[in-house]
Amino acid sequence: MSIEKLLIANRGEIAVRVIQTCQRLGIETAIVYTEADAGSLPVQMADHSFFLSSGNTAYLDIEAIVAAALMLNVDAIHPGFGFLSENCDFSRRCNEEGIIFIGPSAHAIEVMGSKIEAKKLLLDHYNGVVPVIPGYNGDDQSVPTLIKEANNVGFPVLLKASAGGGGKGMRVVWEEQNLELSINSAMREAKDSFGDSKLLIERYFPTVRHVEIQVLGDSYGNVVHLFERDCSIQRRHQKIIEETPSPVLSEQLRNKMGEAAVLIAKAINYENAGTVEFILDENDKFYFLEMNTRLQVEHPITEAITGLDLVEKQIRISEGFSLEQLGIEQNTLQRKGHAMECRLYAEDPCNNFLPSIGKLLEFTLPDIEGVRYDSGVQTGSDITIYFDPMIAKIVSYGENRDVARKRMIKALKQLSIVGLVTNRAFLLQVLNHPNFKLGKYTTRFIENHLPIEERLLAISSDVENDIAIVSTIFLWWYNTQNQFLNRHVTTCFRNQIARWNFKNLNVNERDIRVEYLPKKPSHSHINQTQYVQSFTTRLDENPDTDSTTTLNYVINNGQKSDSIRCIIDCVIAGYGRSYNVYYLLREDRLFIQSITISRTIPVKILPRLPFEQGSAELTEGLYKSPMAGTVYKIMVGVGDYVENGQVLVILESMKMEHAINSNEDGEVEEVFISDGMVLQDGQNMIKIKKLE
Repeated sequence: MSIEKLLIANRGEIAVRVIQTCQRLGIETAIVYTEADAGSLPVQMADHSFFLSSGNTAYLDIEAIVAAALMLNVDAIHPGFGFLSENCDFSRRCNEEGIIFIGPSAHAIEVMGSKIEAKKLLLDHYNGVVPVIPGYNGDDQSVPTLIKEANNVGFPVLLKASAGGGGKGMRVVWEEQNLELSINSAMREAKDSFGDSKLLIERYFPTVRHVEIQVLGDSYGNVVHLFERDCSIQRRHQKIIEETPSPVLSEQLRNKMGEAAVLIAKAINYENAGTVEFILDENDKFYFLEMNTRLQVEHPITEAITGLDLVEKQIRISEGFSLEQLGIEQNTLQRKGHAMECRLYAEDPCNNFLPSIGKLLEFTLPDIEGVRYDSGVQTGSDITIYFDPMIAKIVSYGENRDVARKRMIKALKQLSIVGLVTNRAFLLQVLNHPNFKLGKYTTRFIENHLPIEERLLAISSDVENDIAIVSTIFLWWYNTQNQFLNRHVTTCFRNQIARWNFKNLNVNERDIRVEYLPKKPSHSHINQTQYVQSFTTRLDENPDTDSTTTLNYVINNGQKSDSIRCIIDCVIAGYGRSYNVYYLLREDRLFIQSITISRTIPVKILPRLPFEQGSAELTEGLYKSPMAGTVYKIMVGVGDYVENGQVLVILESMKMEHAINSNEDGEVEEVFISDGMVLQDGQNMIKIKKLE
């Protein structure tokens, strides 16, 4: 059956990805959405859109989505990844209504989509052929049974959601005293994310690699593998950098793992795209981890080395084409070159990778050879607490690993993103780390090589000083232009040549006073988008510093707007610098992106009043929300005595739970929050009086 009209039951970048392939194939597209995604990029791109409800759990509502599909008269539904993509009931309902489900059969999802059932299958039929991680995968999901079985497996153990992936519903437990709380938290997270709270327990291997095999199967019993992806760079059990080929696989081991993946897929008559995941130890022994019965987030790197569009192959297989008809046979498949993927997240690596929410004030991606971007957001998009905080996937390709790595670094350095804390600088740290350059890493790379104290916790005072100078020069230029363009503006800005002036700024939470003396320029405007000016500057009574600055400015194509974006190239104290500047006129806020260190620094413009150094005194014992989120449960009350390390409150953000622990022994003095309350970043939660 030819698919003429397709509904995407998902959101964000995967929805955009599917729409792009459908547009190329001439397939009409429709998308469902919730209130939080109204006006989003995929909703704008689709030919048709259908509003589900204001609730953000609507993407898990099978009946509502099937009803939308029937109303829109579509031929097929693409589930993307996450949400209902591995839900066998959803696949069955589509089939019942005569709608093509672009994915495997309900039976395959039921067996492999459930990690518990998948392990049972392999243990019953392929034990010894495909090694399985020791653990518990029983039907009894009572907390006492899970505690007992965890002890039988032996600590450390890994709790995993049976029905999903992406790190949700997953906990590493090192000792029994933390087990019950972790079980309850993982169950809630699994239920909220996948509609199924079942857990399995596995022995946790601290020093392994995570290697997965991409498979494709048709409805005629044919299955091939499309080589491997190394996904070992992870935080919170979620992948952040993937690459193919793996730096450590021999051709013999690659073939052996590929054959095992094909065997597993054939055991359940698997059709469509899927991924068989393994862990690989230091002795090149691999164990079956799980099978994801859907398209993976990291599929673009497989596309890069094989030249195949996996979304297109999914659609064609669902239309009834065989792999042979699609020109895909194992003995003719070839990989070429090397590819990497970095996931750009709105999160703070210096704050345990907690998510960051807000509006993308600026988001532009550079055009670089061999680099592809998959994203569902654009300038002006909101990153909310309700969904995964991924902003974009950046995919680099090169003839070898080093070229792919260098192209990725170039892309990360040159992209412009303002308004949110991101993991961009952290990704660059990983890519530049000596062990990563050599391909020597495991799933504990971050814990072992980039602990929190190494994650660029603070920029140097010299960089802060340079940003203060650049901000001052930009503001001088802007005010000068304002006076020229608006002659009614008074001279209170004091930007005249040959007169000392000053600006009070707060850079990266540090107050800085910049005094500046514009020199008589040899020339000012070079052309319509360039301006040159020299200055002498002083910072907080430091010696004079000469600054020669070139401003390459763009004012939104000459139209009056609420913002200005420009690039400033400057020489400060003899050293060249380059910065992106983003200025919000109405809010009088500056954001400076240092191209050198690839971080975006907020700059506050302070009043021209007597300047005082220093910051407010911190209140001892006051616990503030480390992020925006919802209070899931308060674990203590006023008058309770708490111990160091005790859980005070559990927050939920982007479907992940985060426990806030006490860092002292004391008595709860005040509780400022309640269950279900939506918190802003930095909002007061609990106050504890420290025991004497």
